[in-house]
Amino acid sequence: MLTAEQIGQYHEDGYVIPDYRLPDSDLDDIRSHHERLVARHPEFRNYCPT
Repeated sequence: MLTAEQIGQYHEDGYVIPDYRLPDSDLDDIRSHHERLVARHPEFRNYCPT
């Protein structure tokens, strides 16, 4: 849930960065899935070049 202060920031600035953080184990799972996806489909490696 967002705090009243965060909601106020959203209304003022148009965005908010919540204080929530994914657990490291979830991030590790996401990284693992991403690495397998890119290994199987290397054409997506530079899908969003900067």
